[in-house]
Amino acid sequence: MAENNMGPAHRYYTFTELLAIAQHFKQKPEEHMIAWILRVYDQGGLALALNSQELALLGNLTSDTIFNCLCKGLQGSRKALLTWLLQAWRQYWPSILHIGMPFLSCVIMEHCILLVRLMGMLEWIYHEPASEQAPKPTPEDMPFTQNLHQHLLAQAVPHLQQSLVNLPLKDMTVLKVVMAISRLKP
Repeated sequence: MAENNMGPAHRYYTFTELLAIAQHFKQKPEEHMIAWILRVYDQGGLALALNSQELALLGNLTSDTIFNCLCKGLQGSRKALLTWLLQAWRQYWPSILHIGMPFLSCVIMEHCILLVRLMGMLEWIYHEPASEQAPKPTPEDMPFTQNLHQHLLAQAVPHLQQSLVNLPLKDMTVLKVVMAISRLKP
């Protein structure tokens, strides 16, 4: 990529590259929207910069027609793919009350870890007012609150609740809770 007076120059993606990007980031069948957004984050959605025309050329990334239309209607300059998707997300679901916390029955500790990460992602999305950039800090740095802990306990089966009820909450982040859960013995 060449450098000019205005910063790094960008070459536009080819149609073949856009097809590969769309296929890579497309929502899987039966994948919940928040799980999909978490997967986009995990797979580098903040590192992939697109303009609004390239975003529209990705086509339907989800099974949600309204969300797809919102994405195609976004206008603006280069932004990270995840930033575009969060912009459409906040238009569709203006607050966490519109989407609610994810439901995931925690039968094994891996489910508990995934639920904590999904809740952290939702908290992160609504952490700051919508802007041109992705929220800061990161989903892993979001505080693990009493409300999140209660939601986790409500989703866990009884034998896991015994291990999860004693998680320390003071100064805990989503990442610290994920690490603590991974060390627990059910």
